[in-house]
Amino acid sequence: MKRSHLVALLLIAFLAGLFLRGCFSSAPKTAPTDAAAHVVAEDTIWTCSMHPQIRQPHPGKCPLCGMDLTPLHSGSNKQLGPRQIELSPAARAIAQIETAPVERRFVESEIRMVGKIAFDSTRARDVTVLADGVIERLFVNYEGVPLRKGDHLAEIYSPEVLAAQKELLAAQRSGNAEGARQKLSLLGVLDEEIDATLQRGTASRAFTVRSPVDGVLVSKSGNEGHWLNRGDTLATITDNTAVWALLDAYESDLGSIHYGQLVELTVEALPGRTFTGHVAFIPPELNDQTRSAKIRLNVPNPDGSLKPGMFVRATLLARQSVSGKEVSPELADKWICPMHPEVIKAAPGTCDICDMALVPTLELGFVSADALTSIPPLVIPATAPLLTGRRAIVYVADPHSPGLYEGREVELGPRAGNFYIVKAGLREGEQVVVRGNMKIDSAAQLLAKPSMMSPVETAEENAAKLEPYAESFNALLHAYLDLAGALANDDLDGAHANAAQLQDAAKADFPRIAAHAATLVAAKSLDTARIAFGLISQPVVAIAREHAADLRERAFIAFCPMANDDKGAEWLQRTEAILNPYFGDEMLTCGVIRGHVGAEN
Repeated sequence: MKRSHLVALLLIAFLAGLFLRGCFSSAPKTAPTDAAAHVVAEDTIWTCSMHPQIRQPHPGKCPLCGMDLTPLHSGSNKQLGPRQIELSPAARAIAQIETAPVERRFVESEIRMVGKIAFDSTRARDVTVLADGVIERLFVNYEGVPLRKGDHLAEIYSPEVLAAQKELLAAQRSGNAEGARQKLSLLGVLDEEIDATLQRGTASRAFTVRSPVDGVLVSKSGNEGHWLNRGDTLATITDNTAVWALLDAYESDLGSIHYGQLVELTVEALPGRTFTGHVAFIPPELNDQTRSAKIRLNVPNPDGSLKPGMFVRATLLARQSVSGKEVSPELADKWICPMHPEVIKAAPGTCDICDMALVPTLELGFVSADALTSIPPLVIPATAPLLTGRRAIVYVADPHSPGLYEGREVELGPRAGNFYIVKAGLREGEQVVVRGNMKIDSAAQLLAKPSMMSPVETAEENAAKLEPYAESFNALLHAYLDLAGALANDDLDGAHANAAQLQDAAKADFPRIAAHAATLVAAKSLDTARIAFGLISQPVVAIAREHAADLRERAFIAFCPMANDDKGAEWLQRTEAILNPYFGDEMLTCGVIRGHVGAEN
């Protein structure tokens, strides 16, 4: 009992010592940091790191969670915008902030795929017997044997052919052998065998079936002694001077793959050699389990070194223009076969292989030669945007205030390698944060500012969105309306002049529209100019609708259901009577008025 009392007394003494030490000790447990040693200004705002909506003019506890409040910022005369955040030099160093310029350049996305080589089934040829008979001798008795045109495949005994030979000899004696000769030919007997029968003067027991093409024996029907009925296939031969490469392309890469693109191939069995093929088929549906599509290439194989079943690796370099179409100088303004992409010509015509009419590559997603000299797309490094699934946020460095960053929502195009194409929201030359942007966004969230997690804009911010650009957009709109009128009048020279004015008005604040205008300036035909006009019209009509009250000119919104390959397209024009710029004199009045924007006078 005494022992337990002693233990209890010692425990009480120990706890009392800890209490007194805490009450009277003035030495801190750790040395204060520079950040904690500064004197907080009187007008500092205090907030909770867990509940940033809490704002108090003095320190204390958070009324929601009880945590100590932390200083938000000291008083400053600088007024920051709703999407702006300022970091001190020390904060920038800790966050390791790095920036890169927004620039215009053609970028390539490298798409890697794997697959296997297969026979080109369009080059397969069935050898069919045209008369009943039995295989007496089979010269090609295993699959895979290489064949030349004219090589013997089999000797077939056919009672019908034997009787027709005897008829031929009898007809020869009467001087009228043409009909009997034609009958033998229809039974599959070759001309040289018919001539040999006439020279010999006796009928042969069997006739020979020969290969009609060069290739490889893919399959055969039966062995020696096998009976064949008329119409049965004796053998299938495939020409292997060209083969297929069947590649697995992921769903995310399909937007950059187009019919006719050139692809480089390597195979494990032939190290050091590189083959090339053209994209010949993109299936209309995906594999539900792998989320990939089986892309087919046509690959030349003149020496037969590519064997079906070989494992193949493929690399496709896709270069996109500002319009999102594929940039391929070797295919620009060319004509291509819709079945054989290796058949490319400089003018309309027919395919040398299948006699199908060639189609322009412009219809298959490639830019015209005019567009090759247009403004490259606006791009940013792939590490710059913060992607939320529906939106993309970038932080732009203020060129005049080091440490000041503005969050901005941007519209992105496809990813190309280590870059994203920018459709709207940035200007050439601006500096975007490529490292540390997540840390900036986290700081914005603590300050209850709009971020990647909170896209809400204030009403004032929304209303003022066009205000800094109103002057340039009104100048742009004036040139656009002149351009629409020129195209409606089939005036290509006038369209060039109006597009140049539009490009000049748009280049500072609307780079996407300026790029399409540059394409139109270089257009050598009305058709090409009208395609570029459609790309210009989409953003112009959208901006005009959203900010109709800010426009100095009144314009009517028109719509033609037959434009854009019968998909329909809108445009703006000055008159209420339809003047269609997509068709000009061909269908000048095709369309309807959907409304108007701008001033009433």
